[in-house]
Amino acid sequence: MKDGNRDIAVWDNLRGGMIDRTHDAPVDFCPVWMPPDGRQIVFGRGPGSNIGIYRMSADGAGNIEHLHTDEGRNVAPNSISKDGKILLFQKEKRSGLQIFDIGMLSMEAGNTWLPLLEEAYSETQPQISPDGKWMAYCSNESGRLQVYVRSFPEVDKMRMPISVDGGESPLWSPTGRELFYRRGDLVMAVAVETEPEFTAEKPEELFRGTYYSDPPGGNPSWDISPDGKRFLILKPSAAADPESSASSRINVVVNWFEELKARAPAK
Repeated sequence: MKDGNRDIAVWDNLRGGMIDRTHDAPVDFCPVWMPPDGRQIVFGRGPGSNIGIYRMSADGAGNIEHLHTDEGRNVAPNSISKDGKILLFQKEKRSGLQIFDIGMLSMEAGNTWLPLLEEAYSETQPQISPDGKWMAYCSNESGRLQVYVRSFPEVDKMRMPISVDGGESPLWSPTGRELFYRRGDLVMAVAVETEPEFTAEKPEELFRGTYYSDPPGGNPSWDISPDGKRFLILKPSAAADPESSASSRINVVVNWFEELKARAPAK
């Protein structure tokens, strides 16, 4: 963030260092890699006249493409299907309300969008399963934020609660056999089966730490590597975390699968 302007940046893993990809006046947020090759990035932009969802080349070449705007309401991309054809996003019910619904946007010609969940409470952070048949998301319908799974794209066919005692920021493992979510300082793991029907085991603590997160239901602040061996999690800055010696930090968590097997052995 520079002079109050939040840009999209890419970390160069080979040479090290952050490279800005946007430099405009609007606030840019929620970047999502575009499958299947990661050569494009989808992101949100706003507030102001440019509010909406956009797409750009990951190397910064070419023009930024506008994909979707919804009556001046904040919209944030959350996940893209493995084939790159469908984007799930959260949108405000009304501008400035901070209560969200979930929509689906076609990434093919025309960028047609459809509402998926529009109910009285807030529904956020949708994530498509690797096989494209399920959607994990958060809802405060119980009075607190919890993680749920629904069938996809026919979201009314099946609905199952996943978290216990609160949860947010769901992530699928690359295999689709585990769901992860955060609950305060805890990272939780849930073993799931998707065939012949969806089933979920009891959540187990995977690890814990002081990590950064947006306000409940806000932008996700962690991700999992394509091989499923590492988590990348934002760490609070030195100003917010006196024990941190760096102004910002990305934590990489390794060997989590061995810990998961020890805590939740296969049956």
